[in-house]
Amino acid sequence: MASLPVPFPGACLTELCRLADDGLVAALIMPAGTATWTLDDQAFRPVWAAIAEAGLPVMLHPSLEPWPPAFRKWRLGAGIGVPVETSLAALHLIFSGTLDLFPELDIIVPQLGGVLPYLTQRLIDRGRGDARHDVAHYLTRRLYYDNNSYHPPALRCAVDTVGADRIMLGSDYPFRGSLAQCVQDIADADIDQRQRNAVLSGTARSLLRNIAPRGICPGLGG
Repeated sequence: MASLPVPFPGACLTELCRLADDGLVAALIMPAGTATWTLDDQAFRPVWAAIAEAGLPVMLHPSLEPWPPAFRKWRLGAGIGVPVETSLAALHLIFSGTLDLFPELDIIVPQLGGVLPYLTQRLIDRGRGDARHDVAHYLTRRLYYDNNSYHPPALRCAVDTVGADRIMLGSDYPFRGSLAQCVQDIADADIDQRQRNAVLSGTARSLLRNIAPRGICPGLGG
């Protein structure tokens, strides 16, 4: 996964051009947002268009900005702030209609989707914003997730809500837990073998295709 220099759209497009023929790049990482910008801002639309044309999935990553005071005690920033931040970024892309504008765009929400699988009905009940569909449509058809949770009931909830074919193996190593535990969680999970195979390898194989994107340099000589 290659990182883009967000929040600078021009620099992001330049970096996409530089990566255009790099066959090692299978996906991108973008920070989720800060108090001064979010990924659904109009300025990012040329970047999303170029990413969608390239066919590169995007993993949302915490921006690592200083946390507000309420998050600074007891490591609450890392504990609850991180999954909430990436969840908010995904919801901004949904409710703003950004995902509708770019139907080929695939978004990965880490930490087992943050809080999204567990609040799905509550989010549906709040309406659609500027989106064409309710939240469940995007959670089950447009977003992907990793299994970084280490909490079996949470994995069961996510599989029941979004489907195993949207979840792939992932970890927070070396910050939290081990790589072996992520694999063991799937082996021990209360899911069938087809679902287990999807999380262990099938979802990632279908999504993270190792491709050399073309034609992603609009107006930059590409």
